[in-house]
Amino acid sequence: MTISLLIPTKNRLPILRETLHNIYYVNKLPREDFEVIVSNDGDDDLSVLYYEFPFDNLKIVKNTHKAGLSGNRNNAIEFSQYEILQFLDDDILITENFLI
Repeated sequence: MTISLLIPTKNRLPILRETLHNIYYVNKLPREDFEVIVSNDGDDDLSVLYYEFPFDNLKIVKNTHKAGLSGNRNNAIEFSQYEILQFLDDDILITENFLI
């Protein structure tokens, strides 16, 4: 099973870090079975996340204009490569078996 985890965010870098930490270090699904797409609708520079979470399955995309939540979600969908989509809020803390 391969799944795209889509996370729309706007100016919430500190809490987004916690969410990504849970996805990469608490979640038991092998990294090759999922991708994480963070769609940024805010002003934060999220490129620092590539250094904190140096995984090939992390993509950070920036909206070209303020899109709102639904537009931000749609932007994430455009960059997903898998058929199964799971939307996550940027403040969710998942359990180890959340994706299994």
